[in-house]
Amino acid sequence: MKTLKKLSILIAVIIIIVTSLVIWKKTSLTPPNNMEYENEHLSDLMETVGEVSSKDFESYYQECTYKLRRYANEQLIDNQNLSSIQVEFLDNYVPIFLKECEKRFIDSKWNKKPWNHDFMRTRISDLKYRDKQYNDNQYADDMDKIITIIDNYDDAMSLSAKTRYKSIDITDQRVKKSREYLNDTILDNCSELVEKLRALPGKIRKSHLAYLNDRVNNLTCKDIMSFDKYNKSLLSLYNEEIVNGYDSYYNNSADTKNAKKKLLDREYNYLNEYVNFVTNIDNFINYEIYKSYNELVMGYLTDLCLNKDLNASVVTPLYNKLESGFLKEEEFFMNVNKKKLNRKNMTGIISTEEKINAVIR
Repeated sequence: MKTLKKLSILIAVIIIIVTSLVIWKKTSLTPPNNMEYENEHLSDLMETVGEVSSKDFESYYQECTYKLRRYANEQLIDNQNLSSIQVEFLDNYVPIFLKECEKRFIDSKWNKKPWNHDFMRTRISDLKYRDKQYNDNQYADDMDKIITIIDNYDDAMSLSAKTRYKSIDITDQRVKKSREYLNDTILDNCSELVEKLRALPGKIRKSHLAYLNDRVNNLTCKDIMSFDKYNKSLLSLYNEEIVNGYDSYYNNSADTKNAKKKLLDREYNYLNEYVNFVTNIDNFINYEIYKSYNELVMGYLTDLCLNKDLNASVVTPLYNKLESGFLKEEEFFMNVNKKKLNRKNMTGIISTEEKINAVIR
């Protein structure tokens, strides 16, 4: 009886030991395949991304992008979780970022650090890349609006610096474009830009007038043979660039009054100088040369008078002077010989025969 009892106890102990060994083997030597492990990096990143409202805004961006980049490069988080966290980051950060950008466009002073336009462009470039990769461009249009405002600002600032006169057409284009920018309800918040755009037309006008005055001062006639070419340039400058250009565009002829007067005075002075030159026979020893020069200047004066040119009324007396002072060949030589006689008389070496011959000729 005792032996049977001991045997029963022994069998029970063996069963317990064997069962324990089987369980130990299954749980320790061969752990279950479906056991889940907690990824501490994933938990850390999710906690960081979710703290947008409790941290400094810029620090939040820097910490999130650092961890997203690091955990992706080191493959500490799988792609599926990484993508979902990228979307959560964009949803948390982008709307606040856009509002901060818009605040800068309400201020009267723009492009101030740290939220200057270069910073906005760089940040939007990064966000648009993430938005395209992970979020199907959900925020692309909103970010493009910010870029458009910055582009318009840059273009307007560039335009406001183009104060040098180029042409009437370019002036008109610049003035019209400046008005468009001044009517922009966002750009007109920037006081510096508005001030520069409003000053642009006046600065171009001042440059235009300075350009015309330089043209007038530099337009000269090289010599008597070049007067035709000079006069064509004068007429082009006077009529096309001053009267039909500046005066017409600004509906103002008072600004160019002195320039126009200077042009006409200089033309008259040249012609007066040429008339005095060709009517002075001391300048000639050959009648054919004398005649050709007189005809040349007479042609200049005739064109001005017949065409009722700018100086027609003023040069008419010069025309009359030249016409009445022109000598025929006999008169030319008689005057030349008389002058020779006078010069020899002054030296006291002319003979009576030479005097008679000079008079006869």
